[in-house]
Amino acid sequence: MTSNQYKSVIEYFKMNKFRSNSLFIATKIFPYINAFLYIFLIILLFYFKSNMIYKVVFVPALVFIFVSIFRKILNKPRPYDELNFNPFFDNVKRNKGKSFPSRHTASAFIISFAMLYVNIYLGIVGFVLSIFIALSRVFSGVHYPKDVICAFFISIIFGIIGFYLF
Repeated sequence: MTSNQYKSVIEYFKMNKFRSNSLFIATKIFPYINAFLYIFLIILLFYFKSNMIYKVVFVPALVFIFVSIFRKILNKPRPYDELNFNPFFDNVKRNKGKSFPSRHTASAFIISFAMLYVNIYLGIVGFVLSIFIALSRVFSGVHYPKDVICAFFISIIFGIIGFYLF
């Protein structure tokens, strides 16, 4: 996306209270809901002494660590720095670099895979939340589309290998 495209998308959300609030919810609230569901899932698995708990904890942790190291090594600039525009949220913590891949997106999708591994309905809820989280990262101007797409594919690869091949 270009600077003008980002500015247009951000202006589109800022022009309407409903759209603005929706982007706020997807960006700021959905990650907490996703994390809450994940923690709740771990507590339930622990309570019922399920062997699934090991994969449900280990695989997402591995993705988080992998993405954190990978993005630190690459240190790609964020769109608002490279294209010189203001992101949707004026009070966004202006991180320099570490844009590629999106850690929020990778974490959301691998948590969704963990939920899917345990329960299909919970997994579907997780994937819907993850899609909105990924889109909100782009629409708010803190990530490029390639950042969230790569994060999604990293989660798919780790999810398939971690939950279904081992």
